[in-house]
Amino acid sequence: MNSIMNLTTSETLVLVGLLDLAQADRAATLIRLAAETDLSRQAVEAGLGRLDRAGLADRERLRLTLTGLALALAVAPRARRLRRPRVLAA
Repeated sequence: MNSIMNLTTSETLVLVGLLDLAQADRAATLIRLAAETDLSRQAVEAGLGRLDRAGLADRERLRLTLTGLALALAVAPRARRLRRPRVLAA
């Protein structure tokens, strides 16, 4: 678990994945969020449920709450280093 509000790595990745999709003006879907975070759809659903119960995300709308947005912005630089490097096609 991460020390920030006792979020797991998966929850942190889902939180920041929602932020990244919103900043890219891309509608969040479970499949996009799974691809963005390199997590399974089931792990994303479970993480969203826990974030929803903590008041950090809206599981039904696939969006961050204001508190979730503030936390996502704070942890985003560190959380992005947890992801696997993306290979860019030439």
